[in-house]
Amino acid sequence: MSSVFISLFGIESYCFPHSHEFHLFVRSQSCVEFAEKAALHKHSMWSSVATEIFLGYAFGIALFFHAESVCLWASNSANNSTNYLLRNGCVWLMGVPAGFKLNTELARILGMLSLNAIQIWSTLWFFVGSVFIYFVKGLAILGILFGVTTPAALIVDMILLATLHVSTLHWLISHLYSYQIQALAAFSRLFRGQKWNPLRERYDSYDYTVEQHIVGSLLFTPLLLLLPTTSVFYIFFTILKSTISFTCLSIDIVISIIRATPYIKLLLWLVRPRRFPCGIWFEIISCQSNGVEPLDIDRLSDTCTPSEKSWQTTDTSGTQPSVLVSILQSNFLNIGQIVWPHYREVFSVVSGSFVASSAYGVLTGRRIPPSTLGTGLPSMMPWTFIPYKEYWRICYDSELKISVTPGDIVVAGTDGLFDNVHGYEIEEIVNQGVDEARIPQEIACSIAKLALSTSLDSYAISPFAKASWEAGLEFIGGKIDYITVVVFYIVSTD
Repeated sequence: MSSVFISLFGIESYCFPHSHEFHLFVRSQSCVEFAEKAALHKHSMWSSVATEIFLGYAFGIALFFHAESVCLWASNSANNSTNYLLRNGCVWLMGVPAGFKLNTELARILGMLSLNAIQIWSTLWFFVGSVFIYFVKGLAILGILFGVTTPAALIVDMILLATLHVSTLHWLISHLYSYQIQALAAFSRLFRGQKWNPLRERYDSYDYTVEQHIVGSLLFTPLLLLLPTTSVFYIFFTILKSTISFTCLSIDIVISIIRATPYIKLLLWLVRPRRFPCGIWFEIISCQSNGVEPLDIDRLSDTCTPSEKSWQTTDTSGTQPSVLVSILQSNFLNIGQIVWPHYREVFSVVSGSFVASSAYGVLTGRRIPPSTLGTGLPSMMPWTFIPYKEYWRICYDSELKISVTPGDIVVAGTDGLFDNVHGYEIEEIVNQGVDEARIPQEIACSIAKLALSTSLDSYAISPFAKASWEAGLEFIGGKIDYITVVVFYIVSTD
């Protein structure tokens, strides 16, 4: 059985002269910058995971050994908020709150409805309280195993579940208040003779009948007189709901800050602040004017490097030279400048439009949209968005396997080759070399020369130019890069 091996090969390499060094230097700098950012992103991911696990372990251990105290505090807080805040608040609103004379019948209906809902929920919570300690210990175990953000998210869900009766009452009363406000606004437009035009999306004048004005007057008066009673209950439950939402929002902020903090950058800043430059400036050491004996720069050799010294310049008129000595200094980022770009994404949701829409929703009784704080953060591990089977399939397909037989010719090269020479051009040179019985070194030299000439041609239609067009970039000509070509002849041992 015959075996196959590489008997002959030729290699040809081109490095560009100094006139093209600048292009190569810029490209390498870009690669270094990209590698630096990729390394910081990778280390930030693992440092964030390690910090979250450490905080979760500390939180879980403390919570597990103080589970009974936490349960007692939670039970007392729930009882105090239910008895002294909700019940007493509803009873106070059913009377004469702050001296306001309310509608007794409507206040009694709303108050009794609220008290019954509070009593039902308190009874259900009494049965849940016996197993609450197991929930607290479960939170501690989850914090130890999965980090601090997992129990924090469950705490938010638990707060929302424990205050479900408050949210339900606020939802019902806010709907009543909203419909009442909308009805009063509609009756006010009726009295002004205006009607909404859906085609032009504006209010146009309209002649209402006398019967419509009479019905509107009869309905407008009781709705306006009942508005203070509805408003008092709405304000009370809106304050409670806002307090609950603010508590959950605070926990969300803590979770988002933990995820967004660049721990590795802070550590590098503490160890080597020079890793984070933000500008340069010249510190002038000495300046000698004309007519004054110039300063001896050699005496600064102990403290300054040659690159930090200035040059002496002599005037063409033959006057006394002037000497300017300066040191190149660099500014460095502080902690705020390092972490603020990351925290800016966390607080990007809290904008002027969000505050304005929330205030308008509170005044009109409409539902305030839930906060999406933290959802705009970039993912720390973007490759986890694909299933593991798809990941392994991509890895398997990325392996290039080819079989060779005696007589085959293999051409390998760097980016400088395949960005400037088309495949059919390489085939033509190889076929011509085989017909002329040329050695691999000569074929490699011919291919490399073609790549070199194309890279220096500003009007060539290179593969790199075609790829740029497909990407939407206007580029024509070759790509200046290092060029290395290797040609192999495959022969048999027989």
